[in-house]
Amino acid sequence: MKLSRACKALVLLALGAGWSFSMEKRIPPEQLSAGDTVDGRIRKRHFFQGWWVDIGATTDALLEFEEAADGYPEGGMKTWCKMDSLSARVLAVDAEKNKIWITCRSGPLDRPPQFRQSPTEEDIKAFSDVPEAEWLDGEVCGLGPNGAWIRLRHSGRDCRTLLPRKHFPESLIQSAHLGMKVPVRVTDIDVEKRRLFISAQEDKQDPDAA
Repeated sequence: MKLSRACKALVLLALGAGWSFSMEKRIPPEQLSAGDTVDGRIRKRHFFQGWWVDIGATTDALLEFEEAADGYPEGGMKTWCKMDSLSARVLAVDAEKNKIWITCRSGPLDRPPQFRQSPTEEDIKAFSDVPEAEWLDGEVCGLGPNGAWIRLRHSGRDCRTLLPRKHFPESLIQSAHLGMKVPVRVTDIDVEKRRLFISAQEDKQDPDAA
C-alpha cells in the first residue's frame, strides 16, 4: 500500500532527526578508532548500566554509566533520556564482536582493567577482623545509579562491594572515575549473603547501608 504525501510527511516528523542516520550510509566499527569524536542520539537504556546510542554506525554504541559525565552522574539513569542528543568520544572498538563503547568524559581515554567479580563467602570472612575505625584503601572499579563499586584488598583477598551514594565524601561526587583511590571503613558484614557494608564518611552513626 502506498503512503500519501501527507502520511509520509507525518512519518518523517515523528521520526525526527534520527531519520537522517537511517538514510545515510552507516559506518562499520572497524572504521572507528579510540578518540574519534561522534555525535549521537540516545536510543534506549541498557538495563541500569548505561545507554545504547545511535552514532550512525552499523551497530549502536554503548555509553556505560561511569562514562556518562565527568565526576559522579548525579542525574542517575536520567542523566540521559531517550532521544537526547550528545557529543562523545569513541572509548574502544571491538570490530570482531561488532561492539563500540563511547564516553562523555573529558581527559585521557586509558582505563584500568575491569574488576566485576562477585565476592565469595571466604572473601567476606577475610574482613571480619577489620575494626570499624580502621580505614582501608579502596579503588573505584565501577559506578552505578546507586553508588560506586569499590575494590578492596585485605588478607590476600580481593572484594568488590558497593559504596552507597549516601556514604560518598564530597571529593567522590566531584571527581569519581575508574581507578580513583578512596579510603573506606567496613561498617558491617553478612557472610551468608556475601555482603560487605562500607562507608567513606567519618561519622560512625552512618545510616544502614542500602
